[in-house]
This record gives sequence, C-alpha cells and structure tokens, in this order.
Amino acid sequence: MDAPLNIVLYNVFSHHGPDLYGVEPMSYYLKNLILNWNVAAFLVPFAVPLSALNYICSWKASEEHKKWGIRELLALSGQSVLSLCSISAIHPSYWRHYSALFLLFASFSVWCLIFFSQPHKEERFLFPVYPLIALMAAVSLDSVERLTSRFLPSLSVISWGILSCFVLISMSRSYALHKNYSAHIEVGKHSVVLDAHNLISSVQVYKSLNEHLMDHQNKLDFSTRGDPLRVCVGKEWHRFPSSFFLPQMAVDSRSRKRGVHLYFLKSEFAGLLPKYYPQGKLPFITRRIPTEMNNMNQEEISR
Repeated sequence: MDAPLNIVLYNVFSHHGPDLYGVEPMSYYLKNLILNWNVAAFLVPFAVPLSALNYICSWKASEEHKKWGIRELLALSGQSVLSLCSISAIHPSYWRHYSALFLLFASFSVWCLIFFSQPHKEERFLFPVYPLIALMAAVSLDSVERLTSRFLPSLSVISWGILSCFVLISMSRSYALHKNYSAHIEVGKHSVVLDAHNLISSVQVYKSLNEHLMDHQNKLDFSTRGDPLRVCVGKEWHRFPSSFFLPQMAVDSRSRKRGVHLYFLKSEFAGLLPKYYPQGKLPFITRRIPTEMNNMNQEEISR
C-alpha cells in the first residue's frame, strides 16, 4: 500500500517531483497513441456511444420490461436509429448487463485523465491501459458492423480491411523500431577480446558475454583479477537491457570463481543512478529502508 501511495504523492501532489525529468504537452500522449495504435486509436472514443446504441437496438422485450411501461420492443427492421433510441425512460436495471463495459471505459478514462494532466509524461505510463485500448477499439468496430449489418450486409469487408490495415501498420512500426533504434544492440555483437593482462578490450555486454564467461574452454585466468568482475557502462547506461544478460558467477580454467557485476563510470550524466538491491534473507531484506537516495534526481557519487 505504501509504494502506490508514495507514487501518487510524488507524481501528483508534490511541487517538484515529475517536473525534474522533463515536461511535455498533452499532444505527446496523443502522438504516442497514434504511433503505437494507428487506426485503433481513433476507434476508442466511439466505444461507449456505439456499443450503447447497439445494446439498445439488440434488446429484447420481457415481462420485466413490460412492467416498466414498454409494451413491446420496436421492430428493428424498418425503424430509424432515432426511433430506436427514443426509449429513454427505462429502469436502471435495464443497463445491468452493459455496466461491465462502461466500468472498463471509465477506468480507461480516469487513468488517461490523471496522466494526461501531469506535466511529466512518459510512454510507459500508458502501458497499463493498452489492453483496454485494444478492447475498446474492438468493441467500436464490432458495434459498427452489428448496427449496419441490417442495411449493408457486406460491410464486414470494411472491418477486415481496417484490421488488415492495423496489422500492416503495426508490423511496419515494429520493423522501423528494430531498424532505426537497434544501434546499442548491434554494438553488442562484437566479440570479447582479452589482452595479456586479462582486460576486456572489446566488450559484448549481452548474450555472448554471458556465454564467454561461462565457457570453461576459453581458458580464462582470474589470478590477477579481483572479485567481482566489473562490466562498466557510461552515460548510456540506460540502454543496458537487464542483468539477466550477465552470469552470476564466472569460472576460469583453474576453477577460480568470480562474481560478475554491472558498474557505472563517471560520465556526462549527473542524475541519480540505479542502486543494487541489498543482499540478505527474506522477508527481512524487503523491510530495509534504502540509503543514499533522494527525490531531487541529484547525483549520488557512491553509485
């Protein structure tokens, strides 16, 4: 409970919190939604009105409905949309089956309202509602097809066209990200070369470094190396994907073991760097209050 509360207090109610990491206009999120969801982003706002209209049009009369003063449902064929929507004074329980979808859309709206209004914006802040975006877009498309199927049976072709367009644009987006933003991964494809002093002169910090340190046939010699072995990153430390790419332990040709840790070099970056989790036994280690932290994004030399 404390962690979510602290996140809200820091990002919403503090005077300096999120602004330290840059501010963006509201259009930042709109552009991100269009880039990541293309045609689906334009369908989301219509999910509630279209599905509500479809709900009314597909409603069937029952004895309970008659008690509310509706003798029979208007015949769907030959009726205008306005006449179908003229059923206004309906008992609230009429909407009980529709409430689940409405609550989902309300959750999406509240989330967007909170984060769109914050000065500091990051794409990852919208990740939790991505499943709802997919659902709302699907509901909109399905509602349009159901509403118009009585008049234009062949409209499903348009739905398939929209889906195909979404898939093609999404695939091109993924390809563009891989092609244009994979430089740090390509750099990691160089082989690892150890000189006469066992210093890593060309470091591959990803998968092959793991394999190199775990391969006993490489005849590594840790006699002059301290513990742990250090893999160092500079100002682009944030591009390092995960410590899962580093082995916990490396063994040389004489079975000497060394730990492998990631370390940060002093660089142009002057903000707060990540800190290793403290070592210890559970659950006591989770209760330890971290030290050398601050909420002003100020550099801690101890990193």
